[in-house]
Amino acid sequence: MTPTAAKAPSDNVRLDKLAARLEAAARNVGHALEFTVRDDSHRVVVTVKDVKTGEVIRQIPSETLLRLAENADAGLLPTGSVMFDGRA
Repeated sequence: MTPTAAKAPSDNVRLDKLAARLEAAARNVGHALEFTVRDDSHRVVVTVKDVKTGEVIRQIPSETLLRLAENADAGLLPTGSVMFDGRA
């Protein structure tokens, strides 16, 4: 291993630093960010909450999108919907 490679931070360390910066920025506007990795799909989910009330303001990606992705992974794409019927 080269000395440069030994000093380079791992992807996890860089992600942790980025998450900390995003969390700090969110706190400045009264929000809290929560980063989680779903056990079932191993997808990262970001939850935005109001600091005072704890109310979930937004989840990224949404539960609907997560279910769609899980169905797509399983080969179970919906048919007959506007999203997949080939119409623009």
